[in-house]
Amino acid sequence: MKSHKVLLLSVIGLTFILVACGGEVPTATRFEIAQTLATRTAEPTARPTLTPTSTPSPVPDLSGIWESSDYQCPFGTFHTEQISIIHTNNNLVARKITGDPCVPAGDITFEGSFSEDTNSLLMTVGLPPEPSSGKIPVQISLIDHNSFHINGLLFVRQ
Repeated sequence: MKSHKVLLLSVIGLTFILVACGGEVPTATRFEIAQTLATRTAEPTARPTLTPTSTPSPVPDLSGIWESSDYQCPFGTFHTEQISIIHTNNNLVARKITGDPCVPAGDITFEGSFSEDTNSLLMTVGLPPEPSSGKIPVQISLIDHNSFHINGLLFVRQ
């Protein structure tokens, strides 16, 4: 009988559980686990986050350069992440300016529909051995016209 190791990682504010059987876990299995966890309530973290009391209306144009200091990749290594957002009508595309081993510079970090009526985005996820190898559903929580939360990360307009 093979022994199984369970490795718990926090990547982009999402908890991934990787079950390593002989050191290899298929990518499809990793992201099936991640998608299951993404639908559960997030675990409390030691890092404080702001919670908006209400969503500003109407939805502001989020186009521009945004920055977050909450980003981790690899796990445990916090660094500043810069993204460029293009927000046209209901479509929003956020592309990495600063890259890392999980999602390289130039790759789309999240994209989808964002307006007063829709908040349906997909975030690109990966691990250093397989960067940008999956997508998970996420939503933006506006704090004000110059800051928002997405998947546990606080972004501030630059």
